[in-house]
Amino acid sequence: MKRIALVASCTLLILAGASAYAGDIAGRIEGDKSVVWLEGAFPKPAAPKGIAISQRGIRFSPEFAVIVVGTPVEMPNDDNVAHNVYSLSSVKRFNLGVYAKGESRTVLFDQPGVVGLRCWLHERMTGVIVVVPNRFYSIGQNGAYRIVNVPAGTYKVVGLKAGEEKIIKTITVPSTGTATADF
Repeated sequence: MKRIALVASCTLLILAGASAYAGDIAGRIEGDKSVVWLEGAFPKPAAPKGIAISQRGIRFSPEFAVIVVGTPVEMPNDDNVAHNVYSLSSVKRFNLGVYAKGESRTVLFDQPGVVGLRCWLHERMTGVIVVVPNRFYSIGQNGAYRIVNVPAGTYKVVGLKAGEEKIIKTITVPSTGTATADF
């Protein structure tokens, strides 16, 4: 019995140690509204926390957001006028109907991709939600990005700059250190 317990304990330690091996991915990506994410086989995480994108000053706030698949997005109207938020994106089509100040609607984003937001009543109101497949992503800042604690392995790394097509590269992440992919 002690031998079984010892073998089980050693196995758990080996598995725990193996999962601790992780590297980073870093690189350059231009554009204010850019994002980089990984595609590959990752364990399914707990349900992501929701975010809010409000309507304020006849604008979406924020106008650009990145979320993980399965994230609910609350869309409160914090404006003094009514709004009708909708999307015709193939990733997530919806129309929340007209709602007044103080009211809110929520949409669950269950597919990865880019979702354009609009207001039926205010043509100039536009926003973008990038729905990524997992927690391994980074929003570009000052021309650079970094994704940390990525399990060692080979993945597709996807770069997206606002208004442009996705760029896909294959990268091998070491068990320690940093792999580089520039876009």
